[in-house]
This record gives sequence, C-alpha cells and structure tokens, in this order.
Amino acid sequence: MSAQIPSGPFFVPPYVPEHGGVDFLGLRQANLEMMATCLPGINNVTVHVRPFSLLSWIHWKFHELAAAAGQKQIFGERFSEFRERVEVLFTWGHVRNGIGGIPGTTAKPPMTDDGAAVPLTFAAWKRSYENTSLMAAVQYGPASKTVGGLGFLDPVGGGFHRACGEGVRLAEAIDETLASCASTHLLGLEPGKGTEEDATNLFPGWSVLTPTMAEQASFRKAFFDEGAVGEESEMGWRSATLALAFAVLTWAERPLSLDEIRRAMVYARLPDHAPLVVPERLHTARLRWTALQVRQTQRLAHECLLVWLERRIARGDRDSEMMVRVAMLAIEEILGEDAANFTVGDLAERLVPEMDSFEALCERAIVEEDACVFAAVSRIDDALRSESEDDTLVAHALRALLLCARAAELLAVEPVAERAMGTGHVERVSLKHWRGTVARCRSRPAREFLTLLFESMVLSQHFAVAANRYDGGTQRLRVSIEEEGLTVLAPKPWRVQLTSDRLASAMALAADCGLIKVGEEDGTFEAA
Repeated sequence: MSAQIPSGPFFVPPYVPEHGGVDFLGLRQANLEMMATCLPGINNVTVHVRPFSLLSWIHWKFHELAAAAGQKQIFGERFSEFRERVEVLFTWGHVRNGIGGIPGTTAKPPMTDDGAAVPLTFAAWKRSYENTSLMAAVQYGPASKTVGGLGFLDPVGGGFHRACGEGVRLAEAIDETLASCASTHLLGLEPGKGTEEDATNLFPGWSVLTPTMAEQASFRKAFFDEGAVGEESEMGWRSATLALAFAVLTWAERPLSLDEIRRAMVYARLPDHAPLVVPERLHTARLRWTALQVRQTQRLAHECLLVWLERRIARGDRDSEMMVRVAMLAIEEILGEDAANFTVGDLAERLVPEMDSFEALCERAIVEEDACVFAAVSRIDDALRSESEDDTLVAHALRALLLCARAAELLAVEPVAERAMGTGHVERVSLKHWRGTVARCRSRPAREFLTLLFESMVLSQHFAVAANRYDGGTQRLRVSIEEEGLTVLAPKPWRVQLTSDRLASAMALAADCGLIKVGEEDGTFEAA
C-alpha cells in the first residue's frame, strides 16, 4: 500500500472534535463523597437482593465445582465463560417474564432457527462486561465486595473473588432454590449452549422478585445493624441513615413517597403531623443527610448557571457584562422592584426568608417554598425543561444558591455538618467555600458579585476542569473565548439533572429484605 505525497497546497476537512463528559464544573465528586458518609456500600442501581445472591453464588459455585473436579489451578478463561453463561441465562429468563431493572436486558439473542440452542457468551449476545455484567463497576460489583461494599466477595488475586461472610449464606440459599429447577445441566463447568426454554426453566430459581427468607435474613445482617448506629464505620453510617428513614416511616403512620421520606429526614416535619422528635442517636445522621441535600441543590443550581450562560451565548451575548445585565433583569422580574443598586445582602434578604436557626428553617420550609431546597430544585427543573426564551432559569438558580448559603450558615454551629460542608474544598466549590464567598461579598454591589460568580466560579471553573481532564481526544470544553468573545463549542445543550442520592436504592433494598414494606402499585413505603 502506498500513500500519495501532496505536490502542492490542498484543502483539508474542517476539524470536528469529539465532545464528551458529564461533570463540566468538577462538582460531582464532592456529592459522591457526602453520599458515602450517608449510604455507603451501595449505589443508585442496586435495588434487588437477588443479584447479590447470584454474584456470590457464581464465585462460590465455580470454586465448589472446580474443587469437586480436582482442579487445583483455576484459569480466568474458564471462570469468565461460566460467569457469562450464568448471567446470560439469568437475564434472558427475566426478559422472557417481562422483568426489567437488571443489566443486559436490551441484549438480543443470536439469530438462529426457532428453538435452537444459542451460545451463552457476552460476545454472542453483544454484551459488555464493563457495562452490562452484574459485576461491572456501574452495577452490583462494587457493592458486593468487602472493600467499599456490603462484604459478600473478597478479592483473592488474579481478578478472582471468594464468597465470604453472608455472601456464602446467600450463595447456599440460592443454590438450594436452583436445585429444584430444570436445565441445571447448564450450570456446570463445561461450556454449553442454551435455549429460551432453558432460561425459562431456571427463572424461578433466581427471579429478583422472590428472594427466599434465608437470603433476606443474610442480606439484612450485612445491610443494616441497629446496634451499629452511632459507630464511625460504613455499617454505622449506613445503619444510622436507614434508621432515620425508618423512624420517619414509623412516625408518619401512613405510606410515604420517596420524596416525602427524603424531605422529612431533613426537616423532621410533614404538613399533617406534629414535628418528629429525632432521637439523639440519629442526630448526626440527620445533619449529614441535610448537608448532602443542601449540597445537591447547590450543585444543580451552580451547573444550571453554565447551562444558562450557554443559552445566552447561543443567542448572541459575547461578554459577561451583557449576561450580568440580563441576570439582573431576571431577578428584578421575580422581585417586582428595581435592583440596580442592590448589594448581595439586599438580594439575599429579598430572595431568601429570614431565619435565625436551622429549626426555624425547617418550620418555614414545609409551608414556604422560598425556604425549601427541594422546592428550589423543582423550580429549576421546571425552568430547565421549558427551554423558553425567558431567563427565569438564572433567577431560580441564583435564589437557590443564596438559600444554600443561608442554610449552610445555620448548619455551621453543628461540627458534624460543618465538616460535611467542607467536602470538596475550594476546588469543587464546597458548601463551606460557597457560604464564605457570599458572606465576604455581602456588602458588595450585586452586579459586581454576579460578575465574579459568572467569570470566576462558572466559566473559569469550567475552563480549568476541561483543561485538567483533556486527554488529547475527547474535548470537554463547552465554551471558549475567541476573538469575537465567548463562543459555544458543544454541539448539543447540556442536559443537567440532579444526581440520585442513593435513597431510592436503599429503600428498595430495605423493602426487598423485609425491613420495611413497599406498595405494589404506588411505590410508597411504610414501616414493617
């Protein structure tokens, strides 16, 4: 093969960079770290007990079979084939029964004659270990391990794991249910092909809908320990947060939605109830949970400022001065008065209700949306979805940020909350740093403050994050400064959304292992 050497000038196609990324201001890690002190050991996809049982069984059973066959040396290829075969059959059976919520359900069987056996490998099914295996980092894998998880699988080197602790009991329990199923010939060491009928035959033995009482009991021991509440450990943190949620359900004396539970864990109030008296042993858990929820709101609002700046640039704004002018007009629109001479303190007084303590904030939050961080999120979400030509998004984002700063002031008297709010430091615009910024600028003109916010804490923050994460391939810059001024580089708008806080998966697991009850039709939760 030969290449042509140019003999003169020629045109080249325009450079089209590959754009990507999800965390364009670098704020995400602080939220994840705060979640890890509230609900460690799980993630936002771990909603069933059975996948933990199956992962434990895969490792336990393979070692059992290898030992029975006299195999002293275990090869990675043999184990990978066994794991993939089991996972494909597991997923296939659930798809055939119309059950989703587990990885790999979008994969299609290889094309064959009707009823013919097909290969049971990820390659044949076009599945990816990195994304659609139960053991993947974005699935149940991390939550199954002894380090950072619930402790069912212990690494033994060479990429292998060994079922341990309650993981052994989970494996033994599901092994007993599988023993009564047909098609178990496919669960041995030897590779084999399977049919739709085989997947259907095995489904009753490992359906995510029917964990046995033995599995539930073993999972509960690893997931929640009332006696560990108050301990500075992953079990202690998780158990304390769960105990707070359970206390809310018991106090409510009625089924609650996930949003109602989340709010009541912060405010200890419901519109139709006297305030919840939070037990002293759950005080720390409540403070950590509150700091996380305020941070969630702060992050969303901060990211929405970049979204709004992109929208303004797309409409022709080329400098921050014009954007500050438009933002001030949007604020004046919701205030109903001229804010040209306002200081930051003036803005805060008008946008955020007066509150002198955290409990006062809680009282106001359940009756007044301007004091509620959850209502602030709802307003921002509505403005994001509308994508209208008005600028209410920036006004709602700024109101939310000032509310977060005020909440952070009120929480600062609690050492536990103060430590939590420092998570992320200056680099990730921690709640503590944001609170300090607002406090230092309180007497400064609002226009000057908005200039600082847009230029230093949004645009410069984005430039620094994009530059630090540039790998020579994927372009993470959404905005740049060109000769004509600010320019949007990203081909599509940024679809910002609130990162889930693990409460949904924690409540789902608690219900699946029998700690609480869940409504079959409306998805509400109630005390067991």
